[in-house]
Amino acid sequence: DAPPDGVLDPDGRWLVLGAAGSHGSKVDGDILAVHPGVDSAARRMVATEYDEGGSALSPDSRWLAYVSNEQGPHEVFVRPFPDVNGGRWQVSSGGGSAPLWAHNGHELFYISGKNMYVVQLHPGLPFSAETPRVLFQIPDRGRPAARGRGSFAITPDDHLCLMVQDNSWEGM
Repeated sequence: DAPPDGVLDPDGRWLVLGAAGSHGSKVDGDILAVHPGVDSAARRMVATEYDEGGSALSPDSRWLAYVSNEQGPHEVFVRPFPDVNGGRWQVSSGGGSAPLWAHNGHELFYISGKNMYVVQLHPGLPFSAETPRVLFQIPDRGRPAARGRGSFAITPDDHLCLMVQDNSWEGM
């Protein structure tokens, strides 16, 4: 499942939101965005018959990473932002969730199964991505909920990954 969204870009120009599908719809979620002070209502940015969510803006706010089940299992995709119709690239393989941009804007981290992955990106036109590689296996003590957004962070130098750990079983 894609977690709820609510991401403000680094400059505060855009607020990217997740939205549940309309009542009676088979769609689980869409990605919306608001340009504070400009928009009077949220714009539907990525809204298809599939489930989209887990959005993350690149540090320069020019790229949107998100999760969609359009290929079957949830995978990580990247689109230009705010012109999301300018292209779409799948960057994960074999499943993916909780995308998070490196501060340098040229790497994207995501979780698949019990592994943390990184993919090198070459943003720009043409956009390209290298083959994802496993960074590390998430320890069994990694809180199951910690495999979603907000449960891990990348240090400002992009060299360390910090992750929530479940210690609730200790002392039992």
